[in-house]
Amino acid sequence: MEFDRPGLRLSREAEALILLYPWPGNIRELENVLKRAIVLLPPGKLVLDGGAFSFLANYTGAPSTAPLEAHNNYKSLTNPKTVVSQLADLVEQKLLSFPDIEDRVIEELFRRYQGNIPAIVRATSIPRDRLYRRKHRMFPS
Repeated sequence: MEFDRPGLRLSREAEALILLYPWPGNIRELENVLKRAIVLLPPGKLVLDGGAFSFLANYTGAPSTAPLEAHNNYKSLTNPKTVVSQLADLVEQKLLSFPDIEDRVIEELFRRYQGNIPAIVRATSIPRDRLYRRKHRMFPS
């Protein structure tokens, strides 16, 4: 599905919600959530804010290996709607694609878990082979 919405972006709050959520449904779940947020965004609006992703804030089973810093950042959010909005804006402007978003989320997970693929798998349920392929593609030796 293609969206013709130039300038679409995620707010910082929406981005934080997306990055903090463990995505038990893997990348397909992330893609579906982003598509839904874009489809429901009113015409003319270019920022996907945290409201489109507020249900992610209800998640209480964050993995114990998740950095305390991420939890503290989440607690300080005043409007968690903006991250998704900014992502949607970037997708709409064709400055960012769903695969780009997926790459960035996986890149952030590699950073958070210091490249520990088994820990990422436990925290997110992203298939191990997908993470190894991404690691080799994103961080060639």
